[in-house]
Amino acid sequence: IVAGTNSDNPLVARLSCRALQHRGKKAVKPLCDVVDSHADLSVREMAISTLGQTFEADAVPTLIRALDVKELQAGAMTAL
Repeated sequence: IVAGTNSDNPLVARLSCRALQHRGKKAVKPLCDVVDSHADLSVREMAISTLGQTFEADAVPTLIRALDVKELQAGAMTAL
């Protein structure tokens, strides 16, 4: 599932991000990597949403950084 988050196919990457939702702390690092580096904004938005669902404090720095990207601000604010 983690490898799928890096897929060039946005659908595969989004579904992989969503599948990590119930992995808790184990999901934070791969999802943070997606938020910081994936080329597709819709995939980054899904990763942000999923990070918000993990309720893990380790996700907060990445979500705060996402506030600097105009297109990701609303999702990051919701996730925080």
